Amino acid sequence: PDQSEPTKNDTAPHKGQVPLPLLEGEELKVTIVPDAKKVARYLGYIVNGIGFLAFSCWAPALLIAPLAEDKILTSVGLGILTYVGAMLVCQVAFWIVSTPLIIAVSRRYRYWATNRRVVTQSGLIGYKISSIPLERVTDVTLSRNALAMITGTPVLVIRDMAANQHWGGVSWYGVEEPEKVQHDILEAVSKANERRGRV
Repeated sequence: PDQSEPTKNDTAPHKGQVPLPLLEGEELKVTIVPDAKKVARYLGYIVNGIGFLAFSCWAPALLIAPLAEDKILTSVGLGILTYVGAMLVCQVAFWIVSTPLIIAVSRRYRYWATNRRVVTQSGLIGYKISSIPLERVTDVTLSRNALAMITGTPVLVIRDMAANQHWGGVSWYGVEEPEKVQHDILEAVSKANERRGRV
């Protein structure tokens, strides 16, 4: 198929979707509205995993210390039980607070690729649109790690000259047909570099 045609990720405009203002001479190649449920599932595992580690280390102590001072903890068993209970209470409370925020953030993600740049929309209450010129893109990596496989959410990582090999760059979550999108972006980068005389 003609690689200049929009990818399968193209969809009708969604409620709250912001149209991408194109620059003069710019052509839209890819428009992606990711599956918000998959994105929320992926981000939820990360956020709640971090919360679990944090609360398991220090939050229960906030509840245990006053009890210990009052000599309510009379045995190791009761101390462990109180620790586990406090940790669960903190984690559940964190989950209740974080879940609506994760869902709201997930619904804000939009991705575009043109013949000049790759663009990402994200945000919580409002939105932020950031772009990377194709000439600055150094690599497009498809991640199918354990978390991506568990959640069914592949991740494309677009790195520019400011990012290093392992950190930095822009992540596109929940992209359908990620291999094709990766190919399309890399091809657009190659053409942009050819126009600049760098390849």
